[in-house]
Amino acid sequence: MKRLIALATLLAALVAFAPTPGHAAVPRDAASPVSAAAARGTCTTVGCGGEVTNHSQHYIRISNNWCFDSGANYYGDRLYPCYPWQNWDRSDLYPADMWLTQNQYSGNYVKYRDTDAFMASAGCTTVVNKWIGPALLGRYEYNRHNTTSAWIKVNDAQFIDVLQITC
Repeated sequence: MKRLIALATLLAALVAFAPTPGHAAVPRDAASPVSAAAARGTCTTVGCGGEVTNHSQHYIRISNNWCFDSGANYYGDRLYPCYPWQNWDRSDLYPADMWLTQNQYSGNYVKYRDTDAFMASAGCTTVVNKWIGPALLGRYEYNRHNTTSAWIKVNDAQFIDVLQITC
């Protein structure tokens, strides 16, 4: 029973923090790490949903809407049918997608404070670190050479640090 309580306490501590673009942990509301607004894609505070920082030399496409029941990857250059074509490349709209340039952070854009996906581009390998709070989940490599682009779901408590894109 003590181990179960200790595990629950550790899990609560991991969820209560989210890394900033520089990887420093900042407190989140431990009672509600992700608000109901984040689930609807309308949260307006930094850290209220999924986050992406681009430390690569290339642009990376991100989306503020994931409209599928599954968290499985979606394949293609555009995240159909999650937003209309008029909302492509828009930082000021929801639902939409946009390009995140080098050293940009999705939380700097009000409509992307709950980022739901990023695209691993066709013809490239995208390397990212995935975090939940201060816990590094691991380094992930998405090899899209000789194949289509893949949209990768970003969960509400996740922080994605795009490290390298090689095309």
